[in-house]
Amino acid sequence: VVLGVARDVLHAVISSEIGAFKDLTVELLTVFVFIELFHSLTEYVRFRRIRVTTLIDASLAFVLREMWIGMYSGHMDWRMLAALSGLIQRIVDGAARSGRHWTAGRRRDSLQRVAKPFLTHPDMVATGGTVRVANGCEVTDGFLTKVGLPTNIWALFQVVEYLRAFLFGRLGWSKINAMLIISGAFGLFRTDVVTAVGGYRANTIGEDMELVVRIHRMLRQQGKTYRIEFVPEPVCWTEAPEDWKTLKNQRVRWQRGLSETLASNWGLMFSRNGGPPGWLAFPFMLLFEWLGPLLELGGYLFMVYAYAFGLISWSAFFVFLFMAIGLGILLSASGLLLEEMSFHMYPKFRQLAMLTLVVVMENFGYRQLNSWWRLLGLYRWAMQGESSWGEMKRKGVGQAPKKL
Repeated sequence: VVLGVARDVLHAVISSEIGAFKDLTVELLTVFVFIELFHSLTEYVRFRRIRVTTLIDASLAFVLREMWIGMYSGHMDWRMLAALSGLIQRIVDGAARSGRHWTAGRRRDSLQRVAKPFLTHPDMVATGGTVRVANGCEVTDGFLTKVGLPTNIWALFQVVEYLRAFLFGRLGWSKINAMLIISGAFGLFRTDVVTAVGGYRANTIGEDMELVVRIHRMLRQQGKTYRIEFVPEPVCWTEAPEDWKTLKNQRVRWQRGLSETLASNWGLMFSRNGGPPGWLAFPFMLLFEWLGPLLELGGYLFMVYAYAFGLISWSAFFVFLFMAIGLGILLSASGLLLEEMSFHMYPKFRQLAMLTLVVVMENFGYRQLNSWWRLLGLYRWAMQGESSWGEMKRKGVGQAPKKL
């Protein structure tokens, strides 16, 4: 299957045909089906049992694959599409009812949960929990009492962003001990380790990420065994910006902080003892996060120029846009799916419908605007402009806000 995917990728790039992209997509979905089936097999070998939720995962991957094939072939009418959509809804509902979720009432034990890895692993040096957007929620005495969605479009976009970043990104890096960032809003560190590496630095505006990367670099250089772990269950709720100027300042600051972190810790990348952090996570951050906005916006401009001057065909231009936007939708949808199957924080159908709509909408304008802001942060770092947080407007999250 993997060889088939590689073959179809090459064929899609060379031919620029829509049919080739269809074959590639089917192969990728088939890989996901095989992964879930292999997961079921390994679980049975280890425990002599298979959980219902594991079978649900495999079923969901298979149904999504069949829907994609049917829509591409044109053999699926609206009745079949509605029926399969209902089947997916029942599968997801079954996963939620099987006990793989946490209710908002359990947020009071977040500190205990994020501290638990230190008790079970003596080599644990830092842990971080999930951060979610509190806009639209009800908070009483510092604790979340009711989950809701914001009505502000900027905050809605950030709900999907946070789901994607924490459930789809950090969860994976944590598995190979290569997580390079623990949110400053919700992290726990061993005091002796933080003191030994020099503590937080005052000359950077991305001090949370810089500290984690420096811990990786220095402990790797010393050859010490350690663990830095992401714990998805404990949740910290934060207020997200609701106006574009504040959001712009935040994203410019984040990109500058990323630039300062990578520039001050080059020694980690491809070092002899770098391991997964130095050989996988650091290059990934460098290519896709640090240079990502330059490559993305540059790619859009180049393809528009090439199409306008007849250097590429319409089909090639369409495939580029389809893959660029489709990949963004796929990543965001995966984060939303993980949230629904694991935590089920948004139980109402209208909330899921709204988030699904935002998953698609954010790729038509918001993602490109975000890339522009990040490119601006990269430019200001390169020009060594004045480093500051900028104005951060906060409305406060209180009792019974208007919510969807």
